[in-house]
Amino acid sequence: MQNGSSRVKKQSFPRKDLLAILGCFFCSGAAGLIYQVAWVKALGLIFGHTVFAIATALAVFMAGIGVGSLYLARWGEQHAKPVVLYARIEFLVAATGALSLAGLPGVSWLYGALYPTVGGSQTLLLALRFLGAAVVLFIPTFLMGGTFPILVRSITRQSAELGTRVSQLYWVNTLGAAAGTLLSGFVLLPGFGLRLTIASAVALNILAGLIALRIVAKAQQLLHGF
Repeated sequence: MQNGSSRVKKQSFPRKDLLAILGCFFCSGAAGLIYQVAWVKALGLIFGHTVFAIATALAVFMAGIGVGSLYLARWGEQHAKPVVLYARIEFLVAATGALSLAGLPGVSWLYGALYPTVGGSQTLLLALRFLGAAVVLFIPTFLMGGTFPILVRSITRQSAELGTRVSQLYWVNTLGAAAGTLLSGFVLLPGFGLRLTIASAVALNILAGLIALRIVAKAQQLLHGF
């Protein structure tokens, strides 16, 4: 318990920086839904805009979020500086999100190459769609899933604060997700295309990571009396 308390103390930052943390998670939520809308659109172009294709893409997306939340939350509990860990994860989301631009053509090639072989089986076609969606979505969504529990730990000093902090992060993230959905669906995709839409999500992840690192730097300066 003492070790855990000392880790939280080292990671403390001024209360005014809570707004900056919430801003990070707004950007993170917006980026996540921009990715999701863009990926569903891209996979629909590959597989056809069917209920099965969209449902498969969403299922892989949510599975990645869930598994990432479970696994990375446990990892975050052992990390001395959870805000730094959060920033690193945002940078990794940005990198894997950018790589999805290269992964999508690979999925298209795989689907086209295997379709003549499995085209007669709806079950195999569904499995192929799932595999293609998993190749594109799982790693970045796995990483996205860890951001929420890590940030909750970073801004919660006492157990009595847990409910308040969770609700603050949740509604800000939901607001960001709504903004990302509207922005990607009505502005970015129709106006700028798939590549720039994903690039905008990458930029938001990088921005969130940089803000988080700035918060940590300020906290360290205060801790050492600079």
